[in-house]
Parts: sequence; structure tokens; C-alpha cells
Amino acid sequence: MEHEKTEECSGPRFEPALWRQRKLFACQTLISSAVTSVIDFGCGEGALTSTLINYYDENNPITRVAAVDISRECLDQAIETCQPQILDLGDHARPFELSLHFFRGSVDAADERLMGYEGLACMEVVEHLDPPVLAGFWKVVLAIYRPKVVIVSTPNAEFNIHFTNLRYGTPESTFRHWDHRFEWTRQEFQQWCTEAAELYGYSVEFSGVGTIDEKEPLEGFCSQIAVLKRLETCAPVTSQSHDQALSTPYEFIETIEYPFYNVEHSEDELLAFLHDRIALIRPLPPSQRTDDNNDDDDNDDNEEEKSREVTSGQVERIKAVAAETQQEPPPPPPPPPPPPPSPPPPPSHQQDQQQTQEPDQGCLSVTRLWTEYQVQQRFKTRSRLIELLGLSPLVRLSEDQSQILFDVTDPFWTEFERGYEERMANGRDGEDDKDDYSQYEEDDADWSSQDQEGRWSRLSESESGRHPHHSDDVGDGLQKRDAVQAHDGAEEEASWLIPAEGNSYCSSGGGDDGWGAPGDDAWETHSDWKENSGW
Repeated sequence: MEHEKTEECSGPRFEPALWRQRKLFACQTLISSAVTSVIDFGCGEGALTSTLINYYDENNPITRVAAVDISRECLDQAIETCQPQILDLGDHARPFELSLHFFRGSVDAADERLMGYEGLACMEVVEHLDPPVLAGFWKVVLAIYRPKVVIVSTPNAEFNIHFTNLRYGTPESTFRHWDHRFEWTRQEFQQWCTEAAELYGYSVEFSGVGTIDEKEPLEGFCSQIAVLKRLETCAPVTSQSHDQALSTPYEFIETIEYPFYNVEHSEDELLAFLHDRIALIRPLPPSQRTDDNNDDDDNDDNEEEKSREVTSGQVERIKAVAAETQQEPPPPPPPPPPPPPSPPPPPSHQQDQQQTQEPDQGCLSVTRLWTEYQVQQRFKTRSRLIELLGLSPLVRLSEDQSQILFDVTDPFWTEFERGYEERMANGRDGEDDKDDYSQYEEDDADWSSQDQEGRWSRLSESESGRHPHHSDDVGDGLQKRDAVQAHDGAEEEASWLIPAEGNSYCSSGGGDDGWGAPGDDAWETHSDWKENSGW
């Protein structure tokens, strides 16, 4: 069987894309296994490593990731992809520490610096390994590193029947990617994993991602995945595990230490913070709600009544049709009977709160409060949050500790709300606040005016295609006023520049499957995830 470069595989497309499904599967498996450190074996351009930055369990957060690859070019791209972004700083800093370590090395060599890691993922890598390297893979992973959980994925050759240009099952069949040394059937892959699991004291389960419909096809998943878990009852393998003392054959490239929120707060400070957050996000008391919801309900009732009426226009149309066909007009249809009363809908979250609370009792769910990112930063875990809520003199917890209850007539809530509503109504803080910040507002206004004039001036000068602060034209695909930044990277000076039409600076990277954009792993960084999730 010959392998050649496959530019594009004609076959099914996956939603989400196959590479996204693999990445999500690995993250969920690692998180559910409660590991706090992960080796990304064959990390490529950092698709999985960058995703793990924002995937963590509050009780067992991942604090260390070692990314290993044989390609320095891929490692450089991974390092760039994993750099902290603006949304990782300041108020958006992670609740937990995280260190990313990048190494250049082969998967058939063990490095003592990677000992003790609890999880290992090797996604779409083994099919790129030459036989001598593949032969040493399991010994390094299961006999030396011995993590709690190992995830290995590889293409399923049987699924290639759905890609017509691969000509699966014929003498002219090709692989999905030009660099694949082999592509295994399910039986071949399962035999390879099962033998290693039995030898080194691991259990193994097989799954996969990528199907044509919701059900698993007869040919299996497009990408087959094995999850191996260390059997604690088995003694560690010692025979021939270490033929020689471990060394450090990997080339260390770089470490990225992520900023995280590590400010220490007293209990009084935390309680004051909680009271303010609850006051800001709690539902308004019924006495302060607008009539918009009631008006909407009345409109809905009127529309329903109108839909049951037979209008005079409908009667005239019935008569006209009957006259044309020389038939007696049938009597107008009677109005349909009113629908039977529908069973009451299941109580919503808000209705639950209203039914369980007293007339003067406010209610906010603990889950809603926990969604506040600043709450997660300060309390780290939900259990710590509940512990502090139990010490509050202003709120109490429901019996199941899912709801925060408080007396809405308490002066703290009423006074806080009046001030908050006033600021919202006026669009600014009170007069006292204005006096405190008036000088800053004036300075900001002056700066804004000067900056705007400067922007127009720079835009005017740029009509000639020259940047006012640089002697060279804006190049490298950046055009006049339609550019991202100056070619020399002076982003601050050239902040008025905007993206060139038709230009895209989201690198798609090199794929290893040739379809379903599996090589686009690199462009979706952790900052994209944060922006999409509202961070």
C-alpha cells in the first residue's frame, strides 16, 4: 500500500470538526480522571496543550503540562499559541497556577524530568512513527512514565471506505496523510493496545470520534481512541523497565508560567465582596419590576383569542368560492373550542425560588453566584464559597445548600439597591463619585480629543501609502488604511490600522488528515475560547 500526499479527502464532513472532537474527548477524559499534570506526547502546534489552559476541575486543577515534539518548528508554533493573552491578565487571571514546559525529543526516549506526571495524551501521532520508534513507545509510556491514565488516538483504516479518493480496499489505496507510515484497522489497533495493557498492568477501553450519523457505523469511528488506566492492584513493572539510569535526552525549549490570582483575603474582606456581588446580581424584588412582562403576557392572550376567531373576511371568501362552483355556501365553520387547559409547566429555576421563599425573602442560586469569574478567583472551590456563605450575617443557605436566602427589607439590601438603581438610571455614579473622578474624566476627555485628531491626521497622511512614523511602506500584505499593523510590528503607534480586506492572520497550520480541517488546531487558541465564552 502506497502513501502519498492527500490534498483533500472527498467524504463526510464532521460537525464539530474531527480535530475538535478529538481535543474535547482528551480534555474531558483527563479532567474526569482527576489528573493534575499532563504530558502532551507529540504536541504538534499545541492544539491540546492550549486547550488544557482553560480546562480544569476546581477540585483537581491541572497545574503542569509538558509538551513534547520532535519538530522544533511545531514547538515554536505551540509556544506562540500558548502565550498568555490580555484575557489571562489582571481581573481575568486564572484561579490556579499553571506551568507549560516545552521539550524537543522523541517518544521512544524517556526523560527523568517527565517522571511523576499523572496523565499522558498521544493524539494522532503513532501512525507517523517508524517501526523502531513505535517498538519503544509502550515501554517509555507504560513501563517508565506510568501515568494514571493514557489516551492514544489513531485513524481507523476501515472508515476510509467513506473517502472515495482514498480507494480503500483496492491495490491503489492511499493513506489519509502523506506522512502516515500505516493506518490500522480496529482489530490491529486493539490488539496492539491490549497486549501492552496486559504486559504493564493497565486496563483498556476503546472508543472514538467521528461518525456519519449519531450511531456508530459498522466501520467504526473515523478516529479510534484507546483509554488505558493504571491498575493500582498491580505491582509496578520492574523487569527491564530501566535498562540504564534515566537521563535528560530531551532538549528543553521554554517554560511559560501563567499568571494566576493569588491575592490573600481575610474572611471579612471575602464576606464584604460576596455581599456586594449578591446585591448586584440578585433578582429585583417584585415591587421594583417593570410592567413589561405583564404587558407581554396580555398581548400573548389577545393574539391567542384572535387566532380562534373566524373573521368576516374569511366568511366572504368562503361565499365567493361557493358561488363560483354554483354550490350553496357552506355555513361558516364554528370557532374551534378553546383548548383544554394545559398542565402547568414544570417550575422554572426562578419559580422554584419564588415558591420556596417568603414574601420578604430574596433568593439567589449558589450556581449563579459561582458563575461570576471573580468569585471563582477568590474562593477557588465551590465548597469554600459555601463555607463562607455559612458565616455571613446577611444571608443564609437553604437546606440543600443550593440557594442563598436573604431578607430584602434589610437596610443593607435596600440602601445598596437604591444607590445602584440611581447609578443605572443616571448612567453614572452619584455627585460624590463625580467629584472624586472629575479630574480623571477631564483628562480622559482631553486625551480622547487629542487622540481623535491624531487618528484623523494619521489617516490623512496614510492616503499616500506612507506611515507617518516609518520611512517604509506598510508591506507584507498590509495595505494603507486597510492593514493590521505596521510591518515592523509597531502596533502601539499604528493602532489606527485595521485588517486588510481578504487577509486572514489565523494560521490554519498543517493538517494530518487532509479533511475536516484537522490541521486547524493551532488557530483556535485559549484566547479565542475565552472571548467566545464571554470572559
